[in-house]
Amino acid sequence: MSFLLKGEKEDLLGLATELGLEATVDMTKPMLKNLITKSAGYDEEDTKLMYEGIVEERKERELLEEKKRRNNLELQEAKVYTTLDLKNGFFHVDVNEDCRKFTSFIVIVPDGQFELNKVPFGLNTSPSVFQRYIYSILLNLMNKGLIIIYMDDLIIPSV
Repeated sequence: MSFLLKGEKEDLLGLATELGLEATVDMTKPMLKNLITKSAGYDEEDTKLMYEGIVEERKERELLEEKKRRNNLELQEAKVYTTLDLKNGFFHVDVNEDCRKFTSFIVIVPDGQFELNKVPFGLNTSPSVFQRYIYSILLNLMNKGLIIIYMDDLIIPSV
């Protein structure tokens, strides 16, 4: 439980949201910790894993923001651009087998509990998971300055 007070308030808000709790930005870190630990079905191990994932995602977002800032400088120098939009962006990324249980939902039909196989829209971590996936594929082109990635759009600057 002490790990909850060591982090950023933004991360605690993200965790509360992922857990389906009603948290507001005016809540203090101790209030958020109390809300999370007193919630129904609280499991410290699962919560810690989710929290670590949220912290990692935030750090990656910060790195991506810095990369975007540098990319903007490259874009300003180009005169012609080609853009490509990746259709159904997040649905190209598989959800890890161990994490599928966290995407479970129920519908009122026989066998009505399902788990997602692909990264869904609407989760806090979906954008950064997708960015990491795309960056891993196109990293060489990015490092050479041949392509700039913004979410599911690929921008190819020309001189």
